[in-house]
Amino acid sequence: MFKVPTSKYLETLSENSEIFYKKVEEIDGLQFSIYNYRLASYLDFVDEQNLEIRGIVSIDSQIYPSLHKIFNQGENPLVLKELQGNNLEITIKEDGSLITGIYVNDKVYFKSKTSFDSFHSNFATKFASENIKFLVEDLYKSNLIPFFELVSPDNFIVVQYLNTDLILLRIRNILTGEYLFYEELEKIARNYNISYIKKLRENDIDRNTTDIEGWVIWSQIQHPLEFRKIKTKWYLERNQLLSDDNNLRTDKILELILDEKIDDILQSLPQDSEKGKEILDTVKILNHFIATQTKFIVEIIHNEFIDRKLIAQKYKDFFTFYPLMKCITHYQNFKSIDEEIIMKYLIEFLKKEIKKGLLYSKDLIKRIKEF
Repeated sequence: MFKVPTSKYLETLSENSEIFYKKVEEIDGLQFSIYNYRLASYLDFVDEQNLEIRGIVSIDSQIYPSLHKIFNQGENPLVLKELQGNNLEITIKEDGSLITGIYVNDKVYFKSKTSFDSFHSNFATKFASENIKFLVEDLYKSNLIPFFELVSPDNFIVVQYLNTDLILLRIRNILTGEYLFYEELEKIARNYNISYIKKLRENDIDRNTTDIEGWVIWSQIQHPLEFRKIKTKWYLERNQLLSDDNNLRTDKILELILDEKIDDILQSLPQDSEKGKEILDTVKILNHFIATQTKFIVEIIHNEFIDRKLIAQKYKDFFTFYPLMKCITHYQNFKSIDEEIIMKYLIEFLKKEIKKGLLYSKDLIKRIKEF
C-alpha cells in the first residue's frame, strides 16, 4: 500500500529538513508547489511517504503524485530481496526524461521532475499530440495521472534514439497512489493511439544486453518497496559507473554524488562495505553543507543586499564567495531566487573544486565538515 503524503506533511517536512525542499512556480496565476530532495541516501526514505517526494506537486492542497522513487536491485538494505512470482510486470527502462501530465483548471500542463518551465517540460509541451492532451484530461476526471518518458535525439543521454517520442510509462491513482496494471495501461494507450512502454518476460533480463539502459520491475502487490530497477553492464560502462572499492577515489565519489549517479555505484558494492559507509557519510556531509549554505545565501540576499560591491567586499574571503556572487547576479537580473538555483550554483562550485585533484578533494571534505 502506498502512502501519498498530504500537503501539510510536505510543507512541514520541507521546512524542517536538510534533504527535502519546496520550489514554487507561478503559471497562469496558479501557485504550483513542487517538492523534491537534494542528495539523499536510502536512510532518508525509511519513512515510505518520503519515497513519493521526487517531483510531487501541491496546488491549493490538491496533491498530484509523481512516480515514486524506485531503487536499484541490491542498492541498499531496503531492497536486498529479489522479486519473484507471477505478480510482476517487467518493462524496458527508457533512457530519457520523466514527464508528468497534469490537468488543472481546464488546461493540460507538462512537468519534468523539477519544473513546469524547464527544457524538458517545454519540449514535451511542444511535442505532445492532441491525443496525449485528451488522455491527460480524461484520466484526471477518473482521479488518474499519467507519466511519460521523453526520448529524443535532442535529449541524448546514453542510449541513441532516432525519433522524438513521449512514451506512456505508467498511470497512477491520484488519491491512493496505486498504479494501473499493465493490461489496463496498454488498452488505454491503444484507445488514444499513443506510444506506450513494452512489457517483457522475466527471462528477457540479461545484464549483458547492449543498447538499452535496463529494466523496471513493477509489482502488482502495490507496495513502494516491491519495485526495482536493474541496469545493464553496457549502460553502466558507458556512463562510467562500473567500479569497485579500490577504484572509487574521494574525488570520484564526490563527483558521482553531485551528479546524482551514486545509486548506480552502490548496487555494485558489497553490503556494509567500508566504501559504502564512506559514501553514505559523504552524502550527509554534502547535504548539510548545501542546506546550511543555501540558508546563509538566502539570508544575505534578503537581509543585507543593497549594493553588489558592498557584498563583494564583505564576503571576498568567504569559502563560497563564487556561488554567493552568482546568486547575487541572478537576483539582480530576475528580482527573485529560489533554493534550487542556489543549489545549482553551489554544486557548480563544488565540481570545480573537485577537479583540482584527489588530495584537494580529501581536504575539501574536511573543510565543508566545518560548516
